[in-house]
Amino acid sequence: KNDIGTGDQVVKVLKNYVTKYRKRSSSWCSPLHTLNLSLNDLGIGNAALEIIAMLKNDALCLKSLDVSANGLTDGDGFLNVISSIGNNKRLVELNLSKNMFSTFFIDGLLNVISAGGSGTSQGLSFLHLNGNIPPLTKTQEESLSHILHTARKEQLKVHFQESKKPATVDEKEKISLGAAPTIEEESEYDNSSSNLFSGEKIAKTNDNDDALYPSFSQDSNNMGIGVELRPFGPHRSNSDGRLLTQHRRSALDNAIAPVDYSTEIALRKEKNRTPSKGNMITVLFSAPLVWRDQNNSYQPIEMLDFELERELLWQCFKEASMDIELSFDNATTDRLQATMTKCCGCLHFSGHGHPNYLTFEDFSGGLHWLGVDNLKNLISSGVKGGGAPFKFVFVSACHSGLAGRTFVSAGVPHVVCCHQESELMDSAALAFTRAFYLALAVGRTVKDSFEIGKQAVNVSPTVPNSEEEMKKFVLLPEDGNHDVPVFDAEPVCEWPRKSGAVGFSRRNLYQRSSGDGASLQDLSLPTPPQGFLGREIDMYHVLNAVLTKRFVSLVGPTGIGRGSLASALCHYISDRKSTMITIETIYYVRARQKRGNDGMASVINPFYKQLVAAGKAKNLPKGADMDDVFQSIFKALSKVKALVVFDRVEVLDGTEEAQEFPLFLSTLFRETRNVRVLMTACKPLGLSTLGGVGEHTLRLGPLNLKSTVRLFAILCPQVHTGEERRRLLELLVTDDTQARLCHDDEGITKRTRKILMFMGNGVPSRTFNAAYQTSKKEYEDFLNNVN
Repeated sequence: KNDIGTGDQVVKVLKNYVTKYRKRSSSWCSPLHTLNLSLNDLGIGNAALEIIAMLKNDALCLKSLDVSANGLTDGDGFLNVISSIGNNKRLVELNLSKNMFSTFFIDGLLNVISAGGSGTSQGLSFLHLNGNIPPLTKTQEESLSHILHTARKEQLKVHFQESKKPATVDEKEKISLGAAPTIEEESEYDNSSSNLFSGEKIAKTNDNDDALYPSFSQDSNNMGIGVELRPFGPHRSNSDGRLLTQHRRSALDNAIAPVDYSTEIALRKEKNRTPSKGNMITVLFSAPLVWRDQNNSYQPIEMLDFELERELLWQCFKEASMDIELSFDNATTDRLQATMTKCCGCLHFSGHGHPNYLTFEDFSGGLHWLGVDNLKNLISSGVKGGGAPFKFVFVSACHSGLAGRTFVSAGVPHVVCCHQESELMDSAALAFTRAFYLALAVGRTVKDSFEIGKQAVNVSPTVPNSEEEMKKFVLLPEDGNHDVPVFDAEPVCEWPRKSGAVGFSRRNLYQRSSGDGASLQDLSLPTPPQGFLGREIDMYHVLNAVLTKRFVSLVGPTGIGRGSLASALCHYISDRKSTMITIETIYYVRARQKRGNDGMASVINPFYKQLVAAGKAKNLPKGADMDDVFQSIFKALSKVKALVVFDRVEVLDGTEEAQEFPLFLSTLFRETRNVRVLMTACKPLGLSTLGGVGEHTLRLGPLNLKSTVRLFAILCPQVHTGEERRRLLELLVTDDTQARLCHDDEGITKRTRKILMFMGNGVPSRTFNAAYQTSKKEYEDFLNNVN
């Protein structure tokens, strides 16, 4: 019990920890196996949700996590919690006892781990849910007992199989990667066997990594903190192949030996060096939410998987480890102008394609059609002296041939794009991008890198008709001299350097950016749940309301996805602070369940503690008067351009404090000029004015047929591959008109109604439940009956 509360600093430390221990290989070097955060009142913030999110794909490589007795509830974030646990292979024990998870949440969790998730086929063997409010049902207890019993039997079977195998090289080289063995682990090496819950097998990385990063570990001889200075080259081993561990036992001797500071001085000089303009690449991502048709009606624009492309580009340049600056921004015309003004040498544009336009964003989530003539005028006038705006451009979009030739006509010597008449598959674009940029970054010529990228598409197992897909990429001009490199960069010991990467998405689990000014409160924004989709038009309307109004209420029934939309919106705004200048800071406050007479504290105290953690408000003595807390909040926000999100305000309903919350908002609006509030609740406050500010209400309804089927296909364990999801969508959604209808719309057919009813009538939480509770037989019967 440490009174961690909101836990923003804890989350920040863990994210930095994950980034630090991530190596170039696909394995991890993570000495932290057990994390106990019980009795810390984490329910007042988002720390627990963020930490559990880091378990996804084994990002935070824990064996045991204890978040018991923290007042945790599920709310709209429960989808992400279950998804993270379902996509973890390393966690052995998870303690969620003495919290307040709903029966629906428990059912979803048990369904995930029993349907091939973290239970029988992976690692989770101990799951504690005792003392939950409400208590587990008898059926849930029996199901939990059966699942864990099966999981433990499977783990024992794997353990005995592994114990018969000889020790691998990876196990013997484990210490060379900085995970100093414990006394128990040393005995395991001596006995030539491995313990079921011992440290992970870590793949060896570049020897230089060992020389550059001193590690701090617990030394068993001096019982204190030892400094371990790792030498170049492989560690020695004795005659029978067991790894020698004397270097660990002599850590104290190494620590007090004379130190040569020349390497440290060189590293400091390297960090202060600025890459040349030619070794800078800016990536512009275009993700508008809607466009208007000829009837002036809003049509949604499906979100591309920019997170995957960003991560891929990041990994390419990290693997190359050259002195190249990589930055990310959203694609608006003024950011394109800013990129040219800064004389950035290379440009990568990623977005939806169109034969006659580049699809840029406007400044409020809408689509900006930028014609090729306007593009040519923009880039031709943006460079001093009329020279080439860039030395290299990659237009990653369908039908981008005309746009590519526009850049060529403006003087760009090397342009990669797609044939004008071609639509580019996402998998092909990713395969080409990965291979092309890695080759380009390490100094290969544009011509060689282009051919390497095409061959990567040709041999990719994830690209159908790969030979045809590789032919869609074009290098312009056709008669240009591309047998030259783009980058002339020196190798660096660590990439990125302090200022080596800017503007990386805050939505990414690992905060890559070091110098983009990301604030602590932005880092603690909740992550949208798995399968968040189909809300583009809703998000557009809420975004524009938030940008123009000071108080917006997003209302709808429980489970409709209010909190999911609000968190996705916060990330969308946070990624666009360079253009959405009316919001500089975002605070996200998820209300906790009422405890006794603590109703008001469920909203105000978490908000106040976030301000304290961010250094914006003074830490008042425990038990301070609420009026003093209010004044501290108002003073901290008096000159700040902030968006404050109060999520699940309905928890105040039926309490005396429910009358105090509108008074708090009224005073907040009077005492500040640039603070905006987004509230999610089951119903609006219903007051005409609050401190001279009116309430703007938006109602969130269910998903339409197409979005419901897509969400079901993503979540359902019976649908395994992307190709199966595509076929299911084609099978069930056969009419464009029906695809846009919800279950209560006029004109809906019996077939559409039957599909929606089976999948939860478009309510995301019900769709989630239906997906994970559907057995294989029920799924097959449904497909037969619906057709």
